[in-house]
Parts: sequence; structure tokens; C-alpha cells
Amino acid sequence: MPEGGYPAAGAYRPHQSQGRLRFMDWPLIRRVMAVAALLIVCVCGGAALADNKPGLPDVRYVAGEKASVLQIRRRTYVSPKGQTVELVGAIHIAEKEYYAKLNQHLAKFDAVLFECVGSREGIAELQSGKRSPNHEKAGKDDMLATAYGALSSILKMPYQTEAVDYTASNFVHADVTDDELARMFSAKGLDMDKVLFAGASKWGLTYDLYVLKLATLISGRTAIKRMAAQALMGIDVPEKSDPLRDKAFQEILVKERDTHAMAVLNHQLAIGKARLALFYGAEHLPDFAGRLEKRGWRKTSEAWDDAWIIPGGR
Repeated sequence: MPEGGYPAAGAYRPHQSQGRLRFMDWPLIRRVMAVAALLIVCVCGGAALADNKPGLPDVRYVAGEKASVLQIRRRTYVSPKGQTVELVGAIHIAEKEYYAKLNQHLAKFDAVLFECVGSREGIAELQSGKRSPNHEKAGKDDMLATAYGALSSILKMPYQTEAVDYTASNFVHADVTDDELARMFSAKGLDMDKVLFAGASKWGLTYDLYVLKLATLISGRTAIKRMAAQALMGIDVPEKSDPLRDKAFQEILVKERDTHAMAVLNHQLAIGKARLALFYGAEHLPDFAGRLEKRGWRKTSEAWDDAWIIPGGR
């Protein structure tokens, strides 16, 4: 993007219409866009609400006169022994060009530790290239698969597993399996599906996606893309939050999975890997950064990558 094309990044401020309320200002549309935004950056919205702090510090929307961008941050840390770990934020739907550059970048590391909750067989198939990455074909009963397939189609951008090369020899699975995740919830007396999909239904998701498609037809894909990017900056704690559910999200979906990832990181360092990447959802990166800093690692650099490019002014 051209230098000086964007002003300083800031929090999302919904636009104010003049006179009659415009279609894109309807509360229903804003709610649907918030749901879409949460799916784009994390599997479940509550995972983004780490420590009840609003927003995602490793994701930002930067508005410009000629184009705006949604950016994901990368942070590099160096250990007292000179080993390096780069925290690479993952976004589930992004520009094809972004993923192409990301693949080239990740190829430079000794090991790329990636997140993906699934069965051992499914992870093996993903890394072997045998598993179809098209989530629209994953099964009608899979709500998340349906959502990601529809969002990818509406926004005309590929889904992460369509574009990231998980067959690369340096990719190392650093996440729990679906059975392990279910046991983590069970150990706390919780039902995983009820916590993850509280209040959600296949009918409700179908309705939301229908509204999103209708909004796209009325306002155009660029407007929807801009609104989804801006909605990411408005992620906040719901007014009627469930303390037990919020705690489960934070302790299990973020902290316990991060503990597992750090164990894999320790193993990779122990076997001589000196340059590693932690390729995880942006909601995990602040916790990873804190863990590394407590171990004496120091941040040496950071960069922001354009995951979405949205033509036109603000």
C-alpha cells in the first residue's frame, strides 16, 4: 500500500447517517456483522474476550482516503540463548495475496507450530493434503463449516485451510484434539457443545447468513467487507455475559490450549530448532507474549500485514 495512505489506526466508530436511518445502520445488520467478525478471527467469540478486555490488540483496522486495510500483527521474541519465536496471528478468511505471502514467510522457519482443534485423523489428513479444505463440503450439520463456507463465498476471499500450505514439512501441530478439548470442559463440569454454542442454532445461523447475503446484494460486497473489518474493532464483553461461560472460554479455549502449545514449543527448542513461529489465532497472542516475557524473552521487532484491502475511501 502507498506510504501515507492511512491515518493512525483507532477504535471503530460507527458512521452516523444524516436524516433517515440507512439500511446498514439497522441493529439487525450490525448484530449479524458482529457475528461474522467474530467468526473471521476466532472459532468462538468468547475466546476473544481474554481477561474481559475489549478488542484484539493484534488486529487493527486502518482507514484511508483511497483504501482501507485490516491488518494482523507479527511479533518476534528472542531468548537469552538467541533462539527466536515469531507470534503470527491467524485470520480465518483473508485475501488470497495475503495467504500467498504468508506461505512464503512461514517457509523460512525451522518449525511452524499451528493451531487446529480436530481429530488426530483429521489433522493428519490436513497435513497430508488428503482432506478437502472446502468447508461448504464438510457436512450440513457442521454449523461452523457452513458459516465459514458462506462467509468465504460472500466476501470472495478464501478460507484459511484453502490457502495456507499445511502440507509444508516444517508445520507442527501444536493444539489439542477435539476429544482432549471435550475432556477439559468435562473436568470442570461443563458440556463443551453447550458452552461453545450457547444460544446458537442451525436455524439462527442460516437466518444470519441470509441477512448477510441480502445486505451484500443491497449495499455491495465492498461495503460489507468494510463493515465486517470495522466490526472487529468493536468486539467487547456482552452486556449479559455468563461469568461461568466467560471463565471457561478464557481458561480452556485460551490458557489451557496455550499451555499445550508452549509444551510443543519447549520440545522443538529442546531438539535444536532455533527459529520458530507460533501460528495461532490473534486472541491467543497476548497470552503467548506474556509467557515468553516471563521466561526472559524480549521483543525485538513487530510488523503489520494487510490481511484485507478494501477499495474506496473510509
